[in-house]
Amino acid sequence: MLLESAIDTNQTLVAAVHSGDPTADNVLAADTAAITIETVPASVTFNDQTSSGRSVDVADYDLGSDGETVAVWSVTEDGSPDQVLASVTPSSQSGTLSPFLASAIDTNQTLVAAVHSGDPTADNVLAADTAAITIETVPASVTFNDQIINDRFVDVASFSLGNNGQTLAIWSVTEDGSPGQVLGSVTLTAVSGTKSLGTSPYVRTNQTLAATIHSGEPTAANILAVDTADIAVDLNPSVGGNPPARTIDGDRLLEDITGDGSADLFDALSYYNNRNTDAIQNNPTQFDFDRDGDTGDLFDALALWNEISG
Repeated sequence: MLLESAIDTNQTLVAAVHSGDPTADNVLAADTAAITIETVPASVTFNDQTSSGRSVDVADYDLGSDGETVAVWSVTEDGSPDQVLASVTPSSQSGTLSPFLASAIDTNQTLVAAVHSGDPTADNVLAADTAAITIETVPASVTFNDQIINDRFVDVASFSLGNNGQTLAIWSVTEDGSPGQVLGSVTLTAVSGTKSLGTSPYVRTNQTLAATIHSGEPTAANILAVDTADIAVDLNPSVGGNPPARTIDGDRLLEDITGDGSADLFDALSYYNNRNTDAIQNNPTQFDFDRDGDTGDLFDALALWNEISG
């Protein structure tokens, strides 16, 4: 039988049979037992390993009776825990972990993995193990393919931050092929993946752009990886002086009327307020939201809002 509240001290308990909901007044039979609490020690295994410096692998942990968190620490010269580099509150009693470090390490060093009874401090370590971490040099990379754009966004096919990358940027390119002006940038939270970046000012002519990985804020001096792409511009219509309208679901209808990258009530209002403009009236395949063959009436605005809010 599982107890509603765990007990953590040796004590005597009573098991009883009742004639209804358990009360002290309807006990039909009872027996007592001395309960001895078994202490299950916490444990952790942290093996020597090669790492990019952004994350480490904890081979095995067990929270035991009192563990709550698993943390990875840097180590002082005398081998004692120094600074918490990562902390995880596991959802499982035991298992493996691969926590990302709050600050990437770039030199070979010894780290400590520890199980703690609460928030990680040097005073509540229940189990610990050390590992020699060898930093593997992983270069940053980026792939930027030729593409046709119909709004202000360009697509970066793939990126990898490597050891030291932090930001992804889109640049204009000068006549000699070097980066010119930053048109858009983002601080990446994923080590690798794909990304769509908005440009400002908007790209309105066919040209070559560069996608770059940087070790900090994007400058020409801290580029870790670069790729160029020929951008052909086939802009969507602009409604009411906004950036080119966009689709939010990949179909031909342009739900993002204001071109800000999302679709909401303001898009439906902008559509209705600009329903008689050439941009909407001359592009039925992109703005006929109620699919009746014409554009720019109240029913289109309502159909747009129903699609956005649904």
